[in-house]
Amino acid sequence: MSSTGAINSPDKQPLRVLVVCLNSREAEIRRIVASHSFKGWEVSGEIGLLTIPDRLRQFETAVSREVEKKTGKSEPVSIIVCDGIGVDPAIGGEGDERKVVKAPGPSVLSQKLRNRLRSHGLDLVSYWTKQLSSGEWDMNRSHIESWISQFERLGQHEWVAEGLLRNLDYWSWLRLTGAFGLTPSYLSNFDCIGFNEKMGSSGHRIRSIVSKLLEQPDLRGIPTASLSQAVSNPGFRRILFIEDAMFTGTEMIQGFSELVNKTESHILRAKTIDLLFPICASLGKHRLDYFLRSNELSSVRIRHSDQGYLNVLTPEGVEAVREGMSWEANRPEILKHVVRPLFAEGFIWKTEDRLGRAISFCRSIGWQLTCPKADSRETAGPCCDHPALGTGGFGLALAYSHSIPRASLPLFWAEGPVEWEGKTLKWIPLFKRPVLRDESFP
Repeated sequence: MSSTGAINSPDKQPLRVLVVCLNSREAEIRRIVASHSFKGWEVSGEIGLLTIPDRLRQFETAVSREVEKKTGKSEPVSIIVCDGIGVDPAIGGEGDERKVVKAPGPSVLSQKLRNRLRSHGLDLVSYWTKQLSSGEWDMNRSHIESWISQFERLGQHEWVAEGLLRNLDYWSWLRLTGAFGLTPSYLSNFDCIGFNEKMGSSGHRIRSIVSKLLEQPDLRGIPTASLSQAVSNPGFRRILFIEDAMFTGTEMIQGFSELVNKTESHILRAKTIDLLFPICASLGKHRLDYFLRSNELSSVRIRHSDQGYLNVLTPEGVEAVREGMSWEANRPEILKHVVRPLFAEGFIWKTEDRLGRAISFCRSIGWQLTCPKADSRETAGPCCDHPALGTGGFGLALAYSHSIPRASLPLFWAEGPVEWEGKTLKWIPLFKRPVLRDESFP
């Protein structure tokens, strides 16, 4: 197995909010900043953290020199100074576009940071409005606020919505195509490039993107097809199959099962096939790997980007799946070994009690949205996490610019009547996707 490597980092944006703190307080201050910011704030460039050696706390000249390295006087940057650190009064003075704000303690920092982020359009709603207002989602601020208001109407759970938005992992086309790692030298290794042609999949969109890459002079002539078409063509011995994600691995296993049944074994094993997934969950990877090993398909390789790999199983779960424990036959047992990174971020949920309440709320509403005929009050327990917390029970907060996977929490993408402690409403999703009520969860 090999990896395509880390995804390309997006272009950094201009710095807008800089928090200055002492080295000894870095961990605490970083948690506070993270609790008010969007996922990926550290690499976006818009929000920064500058740590100062404790011994320089009152040395204004030395501190100001470090601040000047980060910002210029013509830049509209909010500088939040913690811990009584001294800064030259000229910074933020007359003719200086920067604004210096003092935050002597954690509670003041939280308040000042919240205000400064909002003023720069970096609060959660403003940030996601900017991210989702263009492209295929065409989402406006009012829609995002309406989605959050549903949490508030169901027993004042708006803090759950904020936690989900803070941890939302958004894959733009730039990020997704960068994660593919499709360099001309890599693509030139293949006789054909395959895609998922199934109705409703992202295959058609991915195919159009890759087709543009194939217009380069050195790559012209490399054909595209579905995986089954590519395998059945005797002229294609080196095949690259591209899909945006693999979560439980069920669809890929079903696809290869069909190929194994209808293709002579020596023909299939003579093919070299790379399966490329920018986003790949450990459950799907290890299930598919076991299937390939069991069918002696060593020439089929699973590739994924480093940053798109989702470790959703405990070590015991990984071992069980690698040894062939069936997802279909032993789902309740495997679900016991599912870990959910979204609900492991302590600084997002703050306390164990709030974490438990967040999971219970997402599980109950998700169960009603995906299994509307069931009695949510009696059946929405951990054994129903698939599909109450999305495909695989992973509880993801993940979306692409072109779609949202069912492995994400249903609160993001499903709609329908829901009830929580006597309060009812028709749930409207943040991301609209076509979902049939009898749509199965693989």
